Amino acid sequence: MFLLQQFLPGVLTAVLISGVIAFAGRLWGANRWADAVALGMGYAGGHLVTAGWPALPPSEATQWLPYFALAAMFLGVIDAVLRPPGPLRMLIWMLCCMGFLRLLLSAKFQYGWSLAQGWLWVAGLAAGMLALAIFLDAAVRRDRSISTPLVLTIVAGGTSAALVLSGSMLLGQLAMALAAALGAILAATFLLPKSVEGRGIVPVGVASLACLWLSGYFYSELPLASALLLAVASLPALFMISISERVSSWGAIALRAGIVLIPVVISVMLAFVASP
Repeated sequence: MFLLQQFLPGVLTAVLISGVIAFAGRLWGANRWADAVALGMGYAGGHLVTAGWPALPPSEATQWLPYFALAAMFLGVIDAVLRPPGPLRMLIWMLCCMGFLRLLLSAKFQYGWSLAQGWLWVAGLAAGMLALAIFLDAAVRRDRSISTPLVLTIVAGGTSAALVLSGSMLLGQLAMALAAALGAILAATFLLPKSVEGRGIVPVGVASLACLWLSGYFYSELPLASALLLAVASLPALFMISISERVSSWGAIALRAGIVLIPVVISVMLAFVASP
């Protein structure tokens, strides 16, 4: 009952906001960019109800998360509407990732890392975020089924469980709000099959998930193995898109869900074993 009381307000807020925007975007034929707005606003609303709206500039790392989600939302809308050339898109996304990470990890720059060491961390982590975004973007553009929202919802739900077991109830609540927003987009995708890809979901999803994993690792007790497994959990399922033509639609979706669940469950188990 206690956990339900802690999680329910943020979850319901995220579902309501994200669901309304996602369904409206599909009814208006604007889901190419509307999914970015649904996820960004849904997560920000869930964060507001769960933790309160932070001051600007935030005083804690986790207080940056709604601002990152909203910034990535605008990036997703611009990317979906204007479709800039590939190299320019990657450069913009890389710079945005580095900016997000520099702010998120400012405490490490102040108290743990030298300037050179800190920027090496930022550059390496931003490159990883960029690689994940490229895979997800390719998956969304090629497969217009519920596969990608389903995969991201599973990963976000597993992230929430792993963070709670790692000693951070707040991060777990925020990850569950993200999972709820993704779940609302998943429901909209299932009930109103989209005519075009909702590629705007990628920047918001990658930025929010990556910042949650890194917050759990650097500022809580999330094991490194758990964080890495969550980060790569979606990749095998994305590779399945290349053989989707040889598998029935629902069979391919179920197979991808099963493949994603394996590393996610292992990640949660590792967090449980290492839990404080």
